[in-house]
Amino acid sequence: MNKLFRKEMPILVDGLKKVHKKFANRFDMRTWSSQDNGTPSRSPKCNTSGCAMGWKNSFIKDSPIKCIGVKIGKDWKGNDEWELGVRYKNFEEFEAISKAYGITEDQAQYLFHPNSYSGWDANPTALEVAHRIETVLYDGFPESCA
Repeated sequence: MNKLFRKEMPILVDGLKKVHKKFANRFDMRTWSSQDNGTPSRSPKCNTSGCAMGWKNSFIKDSPIKCIGVKIGKDWKGNDEWELGVRYKNFEEFEAISKAYGITEDQAQYLFHPNSYSGWDANPTALEVAHRIETVLYDGFPESCA
């Protein structure tokens, strides 16, 4: 893990604890996007579903890792279609997280993929994600994803 990881993760931990207290219903790790009537909802800044990386951009404005939501057209029902995801330079999704933070893709998924928490279709709370990040900051990654 690099300097950017050590700089941004404590800020994310504090922010996720606040999200858990005030906006628990606006946190969803199961998908990059959550749509209500064709419009991405929940996260206040990035048009993603309100996952940890999406909320990160609410707390860290100058981060080189961006969560984006871009309207790309209409679907067959006439609803807006969106391209959503995480970007760093020319990398996307977990590879972007890996490259930006100097961690492996397995480590990125350990922190930010819902299935790494309680199995298939898990949806950890903001507090669970904050605690996992804190543990990694203090103790490092478990051997299973080192």
